[in-house]
Amino acid sequence: MSLKTITPHDRLEQLPFEPTVTSSNFGWSSLRLEDYRNLPESNLQLPPMNHHIVAFHYKPPAGVLKHSCGSKRGESMMALNDITYVPAHMDNSWEFGQSNPHCLHILIEDSFFTQTALTATDSDPAAIEAIGSFQLRDQRAQMMAQLFHTELYEQGQTGPLYIESLTTAFTIYLLSQHTNRSSTYRPQTSHLSKEQLRCVHDLMAASLEDGVSLNQMAAEINLSPYHFARQFKACMGVAPHQYFLRMRLDEAKRLLVQGKSQSIAAIALQTGFTDQAYLTRQFRNRFGLTPAKFRAKYC
Repeated sequence: MSLKTITPHDRLEQLPFEPTVTSSNFGWSSLRLEDYRNLPESNLQLPPMNHHIVAFHYKPPAGVLKHSCGSKRGESMMALNDITYVPAHMDNSWEFGQSNPHCLHILIEDSFFTQTALTATDSDPAAIEAIGSFQLRDQRAQMMAQLFHTELYEQGQTGPLYIESLTTAFTIYLLSQHTNRSSTYRPQTSHLSKEQLRCVHDLMAASLEDGVSLNQMAAEINLSPYHFARQFKACMGVAPHQYFLRMRLDEAKRLLVQGKSQSIAAIALQTGFTDQAYLTRQFRNRFGLTPAKFRAKYC
C-alpha cells in the first residue's frame, strides 16, 4: 500500500497560522514559496507531504528549535540563515518558543524532483533516497534560498523562465548534496547545432511579450529541460533566462529609438516586463542609462 501524503493546501489547513506571503497565485508549476513571519510559539506534528520542503531560517527562533524528520531528531539553537531540509514522504515535527521567528518554506513537487533525477543523473530515481538535514550551514543553498525569497517579494516579475531555471538548479543541488549518493552527472557529449540554436532563438523572439518556459524551449528541439539548459549555456555563455532577458532589453532599446511615439510604459509591456519600473531597473543594469535618458540622448 502506498504511503498517504498531503498536499501543500492540506498542510496549510493543518497549520495553526497562515503564511504572510505565498506564490500560490503566480502560476508556477512544481514550486511553491511560503513566507512566515512573527510565528507564535508552536508544537507541530505534520504528516508526510508530496513535496520536498526546504526551510530557510532567515530570522531563527531565539531559543531552542526541536525538529524531527522521519526517525531523525534534532534539538539546537539555530543560527541566522540556517536551513532545514524535509524530503517528501517523511513525517516531521517542529517545536519552538514564542520569539517571533521568520522562515521561508521552499516546496518542490516530488514528481519534479524525480524527473530531474532521471534527466540530470545516471542514477535510477527509485534508488535515490533523499536525506533530511537539520541546521545546515550551506552557503550555496543559503544563496539560492535568498534568490527565491527576493523573487517571492517581487511577485515573480523576473519571469517563469528564471524561476524554472532556479528551481531546477536548486533541485540538482539537493540531489547532489542531500541524497544517499552523490549524483553522477552525464557527460556533455554534444552541443546544440546551429539549426537548434536558430529554432530556440526564433521561439524566444516570437515570445518577447508573453514569455516562454524552459520546457517549451527544450521541447522545441527534443531535449530534456536540464540538458537543454546545460548545452545552451555551453554554446552561448549564458543561461537561457539571461539570454532571453537580453533579447527583451535589446528589443526595448530598438523600440525606444524607432517608436518615438510609444510611451516607455507601453514599451515595457510590449517587451514582456511587468511595468515601467522593472524595465527601467533592468535597462539601467544592462546599458548604464534609464530608458528615458537613453531616449533623450539617442533620439
